[in-house]
Amino acid sequence: MNAEDLASIRRRLDAATSGPWRGVGDQVRATAADALIEDNILVAYYTGHDHRLGLKTTGVAADVDLIAHAPTDIAALLGDAERLIEIRDFHREWGNQDTDTLDLLTLWEQLGRLLGVTP
Repeated sequence: MNAEDLASIRRRLDAATSGPWRGVGDQVRATAADALIEDNILVAYYTGHDHRLGLKTTGVAADVDLIAHAPTDIAALLGDAERLIEIRDFHREWGNQDTDTLDLLTLWEQLGRLLGVTP
């Protein structure tokens, strides 16, 4: 996956119904930013095969749980992937520098920033 792929996923995530999303029975519901009533937006409704046949009528289905957590999970994964792409690109540039003018301290500080480590 490259930065363009991640940007496409990020645009779809940002365009989706804002959250937080929650599984409520066989529904995934969200709360609008200006809502007076919590969970006032129906995002998805679980109609799995077992459910339609009346075989599964209680509890939150695993599908509902997955969908409800998707925005948060995708945002976290995108954040990590974007950071890893930055580190990869930084590493490529590091190897292209002239060794006579190489400032190792600056390089290590930049790498530490990308890794989220303070020197």
